[in-house]
Amino acid sequence: MKKFWKTLLLFCITALLLTEIALANSAPPDYLQIVKIKNPPEEPYHLFLLAEEKNSRSDGLSFRGLNENMLQALCEAVPEGWGVWNGNTEEENGLYRFSGLYTPEKFRIAVVTSSCETWVSEIRERRTVQDTVTADWASKTISAAPVLLAVAMQMFSTLLPTLAVEGLLLVMFLFDWKKNWKPFLQVNLVTQTALAAFLSTKIVMGGMESYGLIILYMFFLPPIELVIAFTEAYLYTRWFTGHSENRAFAYGITANIASYVLGWYLVPAVWEGFVRTFWLGI
Repeated sequence: MKKFWKTLLLFCITALLLTEIALANSAPPDYLQIVKIKNPPEEPYHLFLLAEEKNSRSDGLSFRGLNENMLQALCEAVPEGWGVWNGNTEEENGLYRFSGLYTPEKFRIAVVTSSCETWVSEIRERRTVQDTVTADWASKTISAAPVLLAVAMQMFSTLLPTLAVEGLLLVMFLFDWKKNWKPFLQVNLVTQTALAAFLSTKIVMGGMESYGLIILYMFFLPPIELVIAFTEAYLYTRWFTGHSENRAFAYGITANIASYVLGWYLVPAVWEGFVRTFWLGI
């Protein structure tokens, strides 16, 4: 029995250390602004993100593809007190990405066509760390999906991989799914949903302060997850049936560590799928 607990403890420490190393060596999260162009010009055009002059970047910008007349038209269209933050090329289906460790909180969209027709949108505020707006060239308007949708997508992109990984391990630990799925869901919906909802709200709606929050989570999230793991493991020993309490406890610890480690790979993939299916579809 002592050997079992020593092995389990060593497994927990190793998994957490590996995750911390991966986090420490991973790049800081990008602030991302995606612009989706709707009813684009029939002629060739270029799209730019504008920022207030104090945040604009006049150096190192590429105006490749703009002739002298287009460049002049763009400069004349930019409102006073504003400048070009960056230009970008279309990726797919009218999507333009502007990313980096910083993107302006307040921005405008500027479009210039090959015939020198221009349009500059009204001022918009970036509402989330990774935000998306739709620019309609035909109506000369700009719109965005509700911010609560982003919070919901972030929450479910965290929760669903957790349930999938831990549900699979429940079967691998030879627990009867029909007899144990209710306590499994009850425990996870209380602990993981609360954690996912809190982190999702902070990360999605935290604005420019979210970068600092994410850095803090890199240090404080592992201990929080460890507390949740032992809490869930204890509850499983009380509510699971069909096997010993030791197996239920071992399952709880193993499932939480597995979902935590794999989550750093699964969550971004699920999030990307939600963005393309729901966020960009509005």
